[in-house]
Amino acid sequence: MKKNNMILSFLAVSLLFFFVSCRENDNLTMSRPVLIEAKQLSQNEYLIRCAGYPNDNLEGIQKEESAKEAALINAQMIAKGKFKSIDTVKLGEIRKNIFNGSEAEIFYVIVYPDIKKYLR
Repeated sequence: MKKNNMILSFLAVSLLFFFVSCRENDNLTMSRPVLIEAKQLSQNEYLIRCAGYPNDNLEGIQKEESAKEAALINAQMIAKGKFKSIDTVKLGEIRKNIFNGSEAEIFYVIVYPDIKKYLR
């Protein structure tokens, strides 16, 4: 009987630690807006404007570069989902990359002849 109580107590404490540790990492599960704008600029250009957020543990230039890299990856992944049969990573170019201290914003443009035909 005492062994069962010990096992139940151990499980209860383990669950408590699990929920507390998950609560401390709540910022990892929060959803923050990523896609700001997606539109055709011209017959051959399509803009994807995205946000990127830095790792919370970084400071200075590392924080800025982390946010910019996140914005670029977000834009590339959204572009891959929007287009069929074209390499959006190879054809994409960064037109503008801004960091405002807490997030980065990227203007990612895919250039391809008559690009609208390739939208999903």
